[in-house]
Amino acid sequence: MGTTISGGVRTALKHHQCFECMRDIAPRQQYGFQTNVYDGSIYTLAWHLDCQECANEYRAMSGNYYDGEGFPPLREEWWESGEYERELEWWRGLYPHVVARMELTDQLREARK
Repeated sequence: MGTTISGGVRTALKHHQCFECMRDIAPRQQYGFQTNVYDGSIYTLAWHLDCQECANEYRAMSGNYYDGEGFPPLREEWWESGEYERELEWWRGLYPHVVARMELTDQLREARK
């Protein structure tokens, strides 16, 4: 079981990767973070504030709660549900930047093929 040792909101001094959407958090952008200890390892998660808000709403609506291992990233949850495109459309009007970042990842992946 993991333990949270700190968390909050910071202003980025360098680039980070958002845990929820997997896109870049740019310097000077505010972001949420949580530092944890799990099996003796210390790690920090970072996320866009709107990604975390969307993830919290999604999990509350879907009833997806996890044990001490924590939640998978939101993008992964939507993909593994088999309803990725439907989720993007549903959340587009509520969290347009979250959806746009996920779609950008899809477009960049497709362009590399």
